[in-house]
Amino acid sequence: MTGRSMSANNIHQASSSGYTSPTRIKNPSIDVFLSATTALMPLVRDPHHILPVSVPGTPGGSPPLSRRNSPLPSARASMLDMEAEYNALAGPSSPRTSTSTVTRSDPESVDEDEFLPTYQRNHAPSWFTSGVESSLVSPKITNHRSRPPPLRIPSGRPKRWRRALNALGFTGTGSRTGTRVKERERLMSDFSSPLSRADDPKWFTRTMAYVPTTPWGIVSFLFFFGCFAVSMTILLKYILEPDKQALPWRAYCSSDYPTLYSLQHTRDPLGESFGPGSSEHPLPPPTYLDHSHLPPHGSTDAHRSLFPFGSSDTLTLKPLTSDMSAWPFPGQSTAPRAGEIQSALSDTPPVGVFVGVFTYDAAVARRNMIRMSYASHARSRKVGSKSVRLRFIMGRPSHRHRKAVELEMEAFNDIVILDIPENMNQGKTHAYFTWAAEHAMVDDYDFATYDLPVPASQSDVAARPKPVQKGERRPDYIVKADDDSFIMLGELERRLRVIPRKMAYWGYLVKNKFMGGQCYALSLDLAEYVASFPPLRQMTHGKEDKLVSRWMTVHPQKENIVWVSEKCGIYDHPRAGTVYSHGFLFPSEIAKTREEQSTGLDTETTLLRGGLLADAYSTVSKFGVPFRPLRGIKTAEQNVESLVEGSPLSKLRDYPQGPASVPESEWRVKSNTEKVSTLFDMRPSRSSRFLDDADERGGTVVVHYIKKREWFIETMVALLGTSEHHLKGT
Repeated sequence: MTGRSMSANNIHQASSSGYTSPTRIKNPSIDVFLSATTALMPLVRDPHHILPVSVPGTPGGSPPLSRRNSPLPSARASMLDMEAEYNALAGPSSPRTSTSTVTRSDPESVDEDEFLPTYQRNHAPSWFTSGVESSLVSPKITNHRSRPPPLRIPSGRPKRWRRALNALGFTGTGSRTGTRVKERERLMSDFSSPLSRADDPKWFTRTMAYVPTTPWGIVSFLFFFGCFAVSMTILLKYILEPDKQALPWRAYCSSDYPTLYSLQHTRDPLGESFGPGSSEHPLPPPTYLDHSHLPPHGSTDAHRSLFPFGSSDTLTLKPLTSDMSAWPFPGQSTAPRAGEIQSALSDTPPVGVFVGVFTYDAAVARRNMIRMSYASHARSRKVGSKSVRLRFIMGRPSHRHRKAVELEMEAFNDIVILDIPENMNQGKTHAYFTWAAEHAMVDDYDFATYDLPVPASQSDVAARPKPVQKGERRPDYIVKADDDSFIMLGELERRLRVIPRKMAYWGYLVKNKFMGGQCYALSLDLAEYVASFPPLRQMTHGKEDKLVSRWMTVHPQKENIVWVSEKCGIYDHPRAGTVYSHGFLFPSEIAKTREEQSTGLDTETTLLRGGLLADAYSTVSKFGVPFRPLRGIKTAEQNVESLVEGSPLSKLRDYPQGPASVPESEWRVKSNTEKVSTLFDMRPSRSSRFLDDADERGGTVVVHYIKKREWFIETMVALLGTSEHHLKGT
């Protein structure tokens, strides 16, 4: 007996052993029912050799084959299923083919159409001629889960736009959908589960149609996206930037000095004033040190005591006039000019100034540069600045820098550590003024033996008797400054010497609202008010320079506070590029500016300086234009000279024709290095820049926004001079 006959016998034995579960196979052409009681099953033709063959001579034959159907469609069919399918296709002409019918009364016989996909109900199975995977999917249908659909451009788009998008890399299949695609979507809709919008192939296709896929498209997309991002950044910066153009510093330097302001109540159309200071409301004596009259903090009465005139009564910062009680120049109808104030300095003794420079624990390099420059230099510390004391103010240092700060304090004894965490806008300023109001001290000198009249020469200054130190005393003014500011201490003391000793608030007035945080001063009584007024303890967080202005507006006698605005001697470094930037100022250039403002400029010069923006013109820096050093500069002195406002070297940018003393034909043939060298030799002396004033009064008070070490050294050389100039006295 052959192997195939033994297999048939084994099948017959398994059928007669009592296994009676019927099997039904669905076919588009015929239905074949096989019965377990069939006497003899025909041999199965196996042209592809996929059926197992029994081993000849095995006792007992092959094991019975399972005919039990699976409730779910299987990738592999049983041998009986394949045999029934083969017999059905072979037809009755085959001598070895026989069929049997069975009933569907068996409870395990279920309708398998419920478990078959749609394409298996309508198409004949092909598992006997294909692989396993091909039996699950129709040859005409592609599973959309395993392969993403091609990208398409919406059909409504004109052809010219489609060609343009294809050129930029937005490729797609166009608008052809076709019957084949529609049939595929219809057939797959029954098989696939419901999809969300994020998994919907149509939504994904429409979205991906606009995504570049080619290198050209990706480059174009990145280019246009970068242009859009830059444009939006510039637009937002322009909208958010409070200053749109350079400030008219030339007009500031030509106005009366100092410019005085005060908080004033609005007047009605009849000219009657409201609030304290008017005849109906005489000014009460100072009461900010006595809080017995104040209600408990936080109550409605406390708010009314701080703002007694209600929300309808507003205060505006306006120029101070001689008819007001806060006018600091009794007997004068106008504020004195700068020349008159300089002459008055000879009759006024110097004042005591405590300068607190805000710093932090890791900024030891900047502190050392300050110590070696304006904090101790002779040209910064004139004789009148003997009572000016400078200290560095910081919060508690971190554990990493604590030991270094302790050693630094032992070495220099010029650091004050506040008992607060290090910060800038979270209470450090209030803590500083609170400490200074109680502990700040300055050296007390007797200037009676000092010859106050200005000497005729520098040698007379050296022959003057020195002031005698008597001890220590309380300062007249408390100054707060940043460590990125360069302060001429002698000039700062002279500016504070001519303002009121009480109720004075000095600094650079910004937008008529507050004094800039680079350097501002409070008289000692205002510092004591900040330290002792309880409501201010709840107003310590925020921009510190704006907070100080708010503190002044809640003062019980806020209308008597004199706001002294200094806008000529305070500016930003020439390289900073801000609206406050211009070249280093000396009294000679300020005097020239005053003369130009009084006599006027010719049309050509006005147009060269920007027409209506002529008051903001600078020979060194241009707002909105990055600073570029001049070509041909070889030395550090030439570089610093090019940063001095109005110097011959700084004019080379706007006056390329050269100075009038050099013929134009000769100037044209000079190289850049020769031009720079010629203009550098034409620079004025230091004495002429200070108008032959031996005390070097006037000019720069504070240079701010010094963010780099190189900028700090440039400022030091420009304002204090080089070692050679110091030895020669020029």
